[in-house]
Amino acid sequence: MERTASIISPASSGTSELDEDILTAIEANIIGAVNVFAACVENGVPTVFHASKPNVWLNTYTITKHAAEQFAELYNTLGNTRICSLRYFNAYGPYQATGPVRKIIPSFALQAMRHEPIEVYGSGEQIVDMILAEDIGRITVNFATKGRSRSAFDLGRGIGLTVNSIARDVNSYFGSKAGVRHLPMRRGETPETTLIADIAPLEQEIGALTFADWETSLGSTLQWYADRALVQAA
Repeated sequence: MERTASIISPASSGTSELDEDILTAIEANIIGAVNVFAACVENGVPTVFHASKPNVWLNTYTITKHAAEQFAELYNTLGNTRICSLRYFNAYGPYQATGPVRKIIPSFALQAMRHEPIEVYGSGEQIVDMILAEDIGRITVNFATKGRSRSAFDLGRGIGLTVNSIARDVNSYFGSKAGVRHLPMRRGETPETTLIADIAPLEQEIGALTFADWETSLGSTLQWYADRALVQAA
């Protein structure tokens, strides 16, 4: 079996948060990635993995991640190093940080545990594709070690959920009757966007994908936040 080395390039994350620090995002997400690509090509590293994201919004995070993905394609033409990318959709799971970048499940969990209205940007009818972090890790390793393509592929479950339905599920888990409170859309995000991964190309590359059940994995994730809150309160 061919021995490979996989390296994940550096990144700075956030949506509207990074619009306040564009140069830092460029340095991390573009220059940092290019430095990794160049070094790996120069030193003959067999495989480099680059985490990317869907390119649908006009904000700093999306622009910088997409630019790095394009540079990966360029460096793929310069040597024998295989630079491969997966476009991660909405990750969730235990241990996901509650800040400073605001992520959907930690934010919703904290508000529902306090029986506060869950804050939803826009109408809440935007559609997202939620994928458990454990699934992301397992599929990423499989893709980096067994795949051969140098292209970028979507990685989500291929199943859409409205943000409103996720808020209802989180409120239901914690028994909160506070409902939701709608806020203006965050800068750089488009109202009522549909973001669903097209996983057919990835399945053609590495075979059929399996994913955790949404209700079960959401429940275990929310219980982790509940247990953590109890420990902090003790």
